[in-house]
Amino acid sequence: MDNPVISRILFLCTGNFYRSRFAEIYFNEQVKHHHPDISAFSRGFEVFAARNSGPLSLHTNTFLEHLNIPLPVPLSFPVQLEDSDFEVADFTIALDHAEHLPMLRKYFPHRESEVEFWSFADVQFAAPEQVLPALKKQLDDFLECFI
Repeated sequence: MDNPVISRILFLCTGNFYRSRFAEIYFNEQVKHHHPDISAFSRGFEVFAARNSGPLSLHTNTFLEHLNIPLPVPLSFPVQLEDSDFEVADFTIALDHAEHLPMLRKYFPHRESEVEFWSFADVQFAAPEQVLPALKKQLDDFLECFI
C-alpha cells in the first residue's frame, strides 16, 4: 500500500471486543513515537448482538500483556459501527473477509469499495493463540508503510 496521507485507520470486526481492539491498541502503540499524527480506531458490525463481558476480550488483554503493551486509559467498551465512522477514516480494514463481507453488504453496501479485507477468524473458529500472533505479524507488515 502506498501512503497517500493517511492519518486515521479504522479496524472492523464483529463485536469490537477481540480482533479489532487488538489491532487498534497494537497499531496505536507502535506509531505513537514515530508518527503521533497517525492513529487507529475500531468498531464492530454487530456490537448490539455480541455477548461481550466487559470492555475487552481476555485473549486480547493477555496477549497485549505478553507484548508489554499497556491498555489505553480509560479503556472504552465496544463501539457499534456507524456510517459516519467511514467518513473520518482514511483507510478501513475488516479483519475477516469471510465473516465481514456479508455484514458490510448487509449494513453498509455502499461502502464495500472502501474496505480492505484481511482473514483472521473469530475465536469460535480459530484459536486466539494462533490468530493474535498472526494478526500481529500482519500489522507489523502494514506498519512498515508508516514507520
